[in-house]
Amino acid sequence: LALELAIESQVLLRNDGVLPLDPKKKLAVVGPNANSTGVLMGNYYGCSAAGTTADLDPRCNVTTPLAGLATYVEAHSGPSPTYARGVDVESNSTTGIAAAVAAAKEADVVVAVLGLTNCMLPGGAVHRPNCESEGHDREDLGLPGEQEELLKALRETGKPVVVVLVQGGPVAPSPAALLGANATLVAWYGGSKAGTALAHVLFGHSPSGRLPVSIPQSVTDLPPDTAMNLDAAPHGRTYRFFNATPAFSFGFGASYTKFVYRHPAVRSTVGRRGEYIACVELRNDGHVPASEIVQIYGVVTGTREMFVPKVQLVAFKRVHTMKPGEERIICIPFGEEALQNFDAKQRKMKLMPMTLYIGGRGPHLQGAFVGGVGVPQEPLAVPLPLAVEVFV
Repeated sequence: LALELAIESQVLLRNDGVLPLDPKKKLAVVGPNANSTGVLMGNYYGCSAAGTTADLDPRCNVTTPLAGLATYVEAHSGPSPTYARGVDVESNSTTGIAAAVAAAKEADVVVAVLGLTNCMLPGGAVHRPNCESEGHDREDLGLPGEQEELLKALRETGKPVVVVLVQGGPVAPSPAALLGANATLVAWYGGSKAGTALAHVLFGHSPSGRLPVSIPQSVTDLPPDTAMNLDAAPHGRTYRFFNATPAFSFGFGASYTKFVYRHPAVRSTVGRRGEYIACVELRNDGHVPASEIVQIYGVVTGTREMFVPKVQLVAFKRVHTMKPGEERIICIPFGEEALQNFDAKQRKMKLMPMTLYIGGRGPHLQGAFVGGVGVPQEPLAVPLPLAVEVFV
């Protein structure tokens, strides 16, 4: 179960075609989170032999990215990867970058495992500027420490660079970091099987995760903490009210294949007032087996009133592995409550005229840095005014 969750949660943000990797190629695995066990467990975990944030007791059986990749290539008779830490998450030292660059130059592909770390040390949370914990905010959304410098040095070697982000909250690398990497994958705090799961995805298991939050381009796009209104200036809170262009949006995630959606339809459930079902034809039009997350979003038509979101997730469904060329009819039920919004004048929840969108991502929800292969197609609209009389 731990392996399945770690595989299915990974989100591919960008891929120019470098992924999936060939296990016969020589890898350089670098970065502060490449060989750390403690960071993979987040802030809360159960292990009777816990150690520090950097390293857990081996009895905890946590597989690091380095260990997972090394085991995979060994099983496929590939060359052993080389490793260099390069930099630390919370240090301004750059003395280790030279070793990372040397490893990269001797490799065919570089896997840079970057991101955040938690604030947990023996005795409880320690609040520091660029770590994550309960009751603690980071001071910036970017990659902390000298990770950007490490990434710049790796890109200058001319070798393909795959960035893996180990994180809990969103990380917004600089445009140069995002556009300079050949692929970027969010692996989160992947738990005890994180390294094994990462190897599965990098070497061919098509990623199917979707972002549970939008990744802003900058903290300046976010309202101040004192502004609790979801419509708060300058750009609103959460994907439902956000007016700026994020780096990557809620619900986004690329894959190694191409899914084609056709013939969407929405109807009421016979004999059940207030219950509906949406169906769509889904085809794996690529060359690899893959899973897909079918999503349904609603957009209120006409003038948007106060407290009414720009877009809202209505329902979703994971479609497990489809073979290349396979077609299925996917149907997702949902209730009227998923379509309702608050009417500030009447002080009650009610249905409003709405268009539904069905696809692998939301309408107008993508992001400034989306590109490469495996990007979901624009969702299909079902232009129905969702008034009660339409469905009953």
